[in-house]
Amino acid sequence: MLALLHTAITGFDDSTIARLLIIALSLSFLGMSTYLTARQTRAFKRLLQRQAGKLQETVARVRSQERRVSLMLNAIDTGIVRLSADGRVLAMNDTYRWLYGLSGSDPTAPPTSVEYVALRGPALSENDRPIVRAARGETLEEERIWLFDADGGWHALSVSTRPLPDSANEAPSILLVIHDITALIESRRAQERMAAVVSHELRNPLTAILGHAELLAEDESLPARAREQLKVIEAASQRMRLLIDDILSHRPAAMIAEPTQHADVDLGRVVAGSVESFRPAADSAGIELALDVPPGLWVHGDAFRLRQVIDNLLSNAIKYTPESGHVTVAVAAERDMVRVRVSDDGVGISAEDLPRVFDPYFRTSSAQRSGVSGTGLGMGIARSIVEAHGGELVLESQVDIGTTADVLLPRAAKATS
Repeated sequence: MLALLHTAITGFDDSTIARLLIIALSLSFLGMSTYLTARQTRAFKRLLQRQAGKLQETVARVRSQERRVSLMLNAIDTGIVRLSADGRVLAMNDTYRWLYGLSGSDPTAPPTSVEYVALRGPALSENDRPIVRAARGETLEEERIWLFDADGGWHALSVSTRPLPDSANEAPSILLVIHDITALIESRRAQERMAAVVSHELRNPLTAILGHAELLAEDESLPARAREQLKVIEAASQRMRLLIDDILSHRPAAMIAEPTQHADVDLGRVVAGSVESFRPAADSAGIELALDVPPGLWVHGDAFRLRQVIDNLLSNAIKYTPESGHVTVAVAAERDMVRVRVSDDGVGISAEDLPRVFDPYFRTSSAQRSGVSGTGLGMGIARSIVEAHGGELVLESQVDIGTTADVLLPRAAKATS
């Protein structure tokens, strides 16, 4: 404005025109710069708004995921506590709070439940509490403790720790995992009590059977064949009494299969004895029972337990083979092993059930349909015995075709030398 006023007074000359051009160019540049800056500012504002929206969406998504994880952890019946590397409690689920009687609003409050070394045993000291040990970085693996809650109930707990490695956004931490195994322990105790009661009640009639069999076996007026059969009854009764003694001594079911008397055993004689004891049952069921046993096949082990294996396999083969069926027992040497094969053409086992036949108390669908009684323990015990002798028990089966059980045992040193 001043330049224009000066020009109007003094008139136009070259310098004045130059100044006006410079001023016009400067104003144009300034205006253009201002315009571009304003556009950039608006663009940055829109970009920031979009980024803020995305960030809010991300935060909402993370919070939603955290809520889902929290709901999942609170829904499981396992107590979980997450601890930082320096021992601070980062999170805990509802099951842990319920077990320990903790306030939901204050996880650091002292628990109302008390931890014990054993059922009605001494209480754990503060330094021996699982959460304190986990905070110190100790590794716990299925350690057993007992918890007495505020309502007067006892809980058997299995306690473990699991390290959580660090990630891009979080420092390393530790998970304290607590399983309430009270129901499992009570179930096992109930089974043990029942086994003890049943076994105790079986001893009385078994003693009578054994006593009368021994008396009859001494009666010289009986035919020789009858005395031989009485000896079979006596031997079977003795084996049953040993099994009952095992159960009454509170040995675990799997350990009933544990060998105790090791010696060189003529496996052929063991198998032949088992077949002879089951032959009357096979004859009465209309089943042909065949035996192929060469002499001199020795193994090192417990003759009583090995007889238990053959009895189990042979009993199953006869029970699940229909009338006019066939059961074959064959023993053969294979290099440094002895194979006992028990095969039948009975009801068979489905492909779905076959992997589970060694599970305790499991009975196949075909066995249940047959109506034959059973506990589902025999095959598991048989495999435990065979494996304790360094051998292997293998089953092959097809429904309505039959089952083949192969027992492979190492030959005794004297038999292979």
